[in-house]
Amino acid sequence: MKILKFTSQLLPNWLSELDQVPDGRLQSRCKYSMKETLFSGIMMFLLRYRSLRSFTLEHRGNELSLDNFSCFISLSDIPDEDSFRYILESVTTDSVNLILKKIHQRLERQKILDAEKFFGSLDLLSLDGTGQLSSCKVNCEFCLTRNSSDGRTHFMHGQLLASLTNQSGKYSMPLQFEPIQKDSTQTQYSKNDCELNAAKDSCKNSVLNFQNAIFAF
Repeated sequence: MKILKFTSQLLPNWLSELDQVPDGRLQSRCKYSMKETLFSGIMMFLLRYRSLRSFTLEHRGNELSLDNFSCFISLSDIPDEDSFRYILESVTTDSVNLILKKIHQRLERQKILDAEKFFGSLDLLSLDGTGQLSSCKVNCEFCLTRNSSDGRTHFMHGQLLASLTNQSGKYSMPLQFEPIQKDSTQTQYSKNDCELNAAKDSCKNSVLNFQNAIFAF
């Protein structure tokens, strides 16, 4: 929990930013709020769990865990695995990027990142693709596809993450996500082409959304 305490000291209002994520559900029928679910998801990554299932199995209904988490947020319980997936599937890339932008602006105002700039003035960005969803049944017109050795077709969605880092690579702070997907009108495409298009969009959007920064990719 040390990293969470450090984050709260560095960014005391970061939890309030989770309230800004839109939630289209009928609130009177919601057992878990969007803020509770997002916080639980962040805990899963900070505590380095290998899967959502292992996290929920250990912490759901665990009074000691809930007491620790309640130091930062009012939390009735950890959502079950199905609730996690149902709630988070409505969270858009743009809403997450808006939170990351506000965090970056706060760090810039505090001049915390100045000492880590490349050649003293450039923000060094690394780009890395990651999988978001893979299914042999659920798919849409934007899915990438991959054929496995057993003949099954996997439908996939991914995200390209632009992260602030320094020359030594000692830290990495997420700055902006860009979906990796095919155009719905494409009949012929390659995964590399989709990743390249996402990288182009990420570079363009980084310049538009962070106009006071000068990036080196």
